[in-house]
This record gives sequence, C-alpha cells and structure tokens, in this order.
Amino acid sequence: PYPGSVHDKMIYIEGGLRDKTPVGNKVITDRDYGNNACSDDHIKLALPNHVYSKELNNFKVRVKTRHQSLNGRLKFFSILEKTFHHDAANHVHAFEAVCVIVQYQMDLGGEIYAV
Repeated sequence: PYPGSVHDKMIYIEGGLRDKTPVGNKVITDRDYGNNACSDDHIKLALPNHVYSKELNNFKVRVKTRHQSLNGRLKFFSILEKTFHHDAANHVHAFEAVCVIVQYQMDLGGEIYAV
C-alpha cells in the first residue's frame, strides 16, 4: 500500500514487516535501519558490520543488488508509480502478472543486474 518513494525502513516499521518477520530470519538492510532501532530489531536486522567475513559482506551486497535490480525491472512497467484505474481488488493480479514476466526474464537469461 506504499508508493515507491517510501523508504524501506518506513515499510518495515509502519507496514508491519517487523512483526511479520519470523524469529530466526533476518532482513538484510543498510545502515539507515540501525539508526533509532529498538533492541528487538537487532535480532531481525542484518545490519552492515565490518567484523563480518568478506564472503558474508559480499553475499549481502549481492542480495541487495538483486533486490534493487528487481525493483528497477518493476519500475520499467510503471506498476508502482502510476494510478491504477481499475477496482482495487484487481491490482494484485496486475502486480503478480508483472512479477511473473520479470521472473521469466531473469529465468530465461536476462541479465540479473540489468534494468
């Protein structure tokens, strides 16, 4: 329910992602999440840390890059920025259709980090 301009941190806090993230799972984040985070958040947030191994930090960078690539591909379809002119119940179908197209592009050899 948030426009694309809303920072991920706000969705995590206000959108309930904090409560929906199961204990034992982590949300890979940037440093901005650590600012003013409550103590419970550090259990669920994988914040950048210079003491982690190079391999773990590289993994986190790849995950965040893949996520940003997916967002860029979704933006190509303007599914997140333009007004949806149909019944709100149909929005989920349009969004899922775009996600399937993007997934097929990636599965069928589209460059993962290309937009």
